[in-house]
Amino acid sequence: ETKGHGLDFSVQTRNLKGKVEWNTDVIISLARDKVVKYDKKATALNYVDGGDNSSSGILPLEGRPLLSVYSFRYKGLDSQMGSPIGYLHGEESQDYTGIVSNTTPEELIYHGSARPTWFGSARNHLSYKGFSISAMVSYRGGYYFRRSSVRYGSNMGLSSMHGDYTQRWMKPG
Repeated sequence: ETKGHGLDFSVQTRNLKGKVEWNTDVIISLARDKVVKYDKKATALNYVDGGDNSSSGILPLEGRPLLSVYSFRYKGLDSQMGSPIGYLHGEESQDYTGIVSNTTPEELIYHGSARPTWFGSARNHLSYKGFSISAMVSYRGGYYFRRSSVRYGSNMGLSSMHGDYTQRWMKPG
């Protein structure tokens, strides 16, 4: 079960009226949702590996938004090999299978909603003697996303290599 609430606010102004007309429309929306009840026990593995080796973005934890961004605890890179260092049972580890399999959802770092919690637009419309022009700016905020990057273990053929691969850790220091 999820519960949500929100608010929409709209303002329309007529800035000039006559030979030249100028109107402005501003829309602001706020939206929040959270899981209030989930009967199945979620695991970190369900979230990280959605069955197709990709992050599904859904980890239904009560009190959190349905679509949220989470991370494993992370110490940094190993100084000799550049491998990521995570935590398994409270200890530093590079056993990635163990980390993914044994980390509970409560041990993940919650960053926030993966859906914008506020969004809207501002549009100006200008007209003169039958000609008109308008411009609109839309915006959204109050959410987190994970930028795509190198996915080690996936097809690393040169034609499909992510651009970040050339910027990876390469040598000690």
